[in-house]
Amino acid sequence: MNVIERVKRFFVQGPPPEPDVDRDLHVHHTIKRLISTDRTCRIIIAGTPEGTFTFRAFQWDTSDWKVAGSTFWNDVTPSTSLTDSPENAERLARETMSEFEFEEQDEPNRRMQAISARAEKPDS
Repeated sequence: MNVIERVKRFFVQGPPPEPDVDRDLHVHHTIKRLISTDRTCRIIIAGTPEGTFTFRAFQWDTSDWKVAGSTFWNDVTPSTSLTDSPENAERLARETMSEFEFEEQDEPNRRMQAISARAEKPDS
């Protein structure tokens, strides 16, 4: 964006855009994605082949809109989000972001469903 466009945007600024719910947030080993009903918060449940699970929470941030003309998904994940099952990760995520109501955003990744199923089986 050139300088003239930035100046024009600064003085003729409309409201910030709606949250970009299709933007990929690049979380590895994603199992499930949740989005708040108002579309301003996203939670991504992720797992590893070793059987550890976590969540990442993101809020739509428009604080830079008037100055820089940009919006983004801000990572608001607490530092302690590691757990032993995808169900516990989802429960912790929902508790952490309890001011929002969530729904599933899309279908879970089949590969990660298999990893999740293996992690839930006790070792023989």
